[in-house]
Amino acid sequence: DSTPLEYLADRRPDLQFVSTFASHPRPNLLITGVLPHERMKSLVQGAAVYLATTKETFGIGILEAMASGVPVLGYAHGGVCDLVQHGINGYLAQPGNTEELLAGLDYCVQHRHTLGANGRTLARAFTWEAATRQVAGLYYAALQRPTPTVAIIIPTYNYGGVVGRAIESALKQDYPLVRDIIVVDDGSSDDTREQVAPYLIHKQVRYVYQENQG
Repeated sequence: DSTPLEYLADRRPDLQFVSTFASHPRPNLLITGVLPHERMKSLVQGAAVYLATTKETFGIGILEAMASGVPVLGYAHGGVCDLVQHGINGYLAQPGNTEELLAGLDYCVQHRHTLGANGRTLARAFTWEAATRQVAGLYYAALQRPTPTVAIIIPTYNYGGVVGRAIESALKQDYPLVRDIIVVDDGSSDDTREQVAPYLIHKQVRYVYQENQG
């Protein structure tokens, strides 16, 4: 959405803006279209401020700006917050608040040197080694075999007089892997629900009711 960019360009005609796309050009807004990486890289490196208003999981462009010593102006949402620290290496406005975004632009221009230097320092933490370590950790966690558990299922239909004994028997089992005791009531019309209720104080006991299925 190029709306925030266009708002800034209209409010600050004294500044030159560059974007790959916008609704229409302006005297101070250059629309480049899609660019090869090397050309875009030089534009980012030479920018006064990098604008990041899109909500995304992780902004590679933001990280490139940080590594280039360019302050980042953006909305405080999504992965932008994982990279930009408000007042440290950029300015984060509330999403949709263009007036605050405009104030942030002036802040970033005024403090460009300090914000950019901080961004370059913060960017050093985002190494390929750190990223691959996280990915490897996910695979390692996925390969761990969880301890198997056992659930005791007690189906019942109008057995209010004996269902309590069944639950008590299950609670007394000393098999170490029993985690859940689930009473499945197939639409009983007697006092089954009332008989089960006192046993629900035990965290492993659950009561599931359904309309009678025969």
